[in-house]
Amino acid sequence: MLVVAVGLFALSRLVGGVVLEKIMGRTRRSAWLSHAFIGLFLVAAGVSYLSSIHWVVDAWNFLRGVR
Repeated sequence: MLVVAVGLFALSRLVGGVVLEKIMGRTRRSAWLSHAFIGLFLVAAGVSYLSSIHWVVDAWNFLRGVR
C-alpha cells in the first residue's frame, strides 16, 4: 500500500508539473493538492484495512449498540 501511495504521489506531482508548467505556462507554488489526494487515498485504505480486522469490527458494532 505504501509503494502504491508513493507511486500515486509521484504520478500526481508529475502530472501537475506537466499540466501547470508545460501546458499552461504557470509556475507551481506548492504541492498541497498532491498531498491532499494521497492523504485521502491513505485514509480510505486505512479504513478498508480496519474494516477487515474482526476485533475492530466487533468493537465498532459494540460501540454503535451502546448509543
